[in-house]
Amino acid sequence: MATCKYQDGLPLYRLETTLQRSGIELPRATMAHWMIRIGELVQPLINLLRDKGV
Repeated sequence: MATCKYQDGLPLYRLETTLQRSGIELPRATMAHWMIRIGELVQPLINLLRDKGV
């Protein structure tokens, strides 16, 4: 999901539609909350990489 959103540039509303065609009901709001949580979880790693100059 994160790859579709950020690497492929696929908006969550399109991903929601694609999943619905496969019979998966996953609201866009849920996916948005997951994206926010992923960002929170990887922030310490991002800070460490920035501090190390990577």
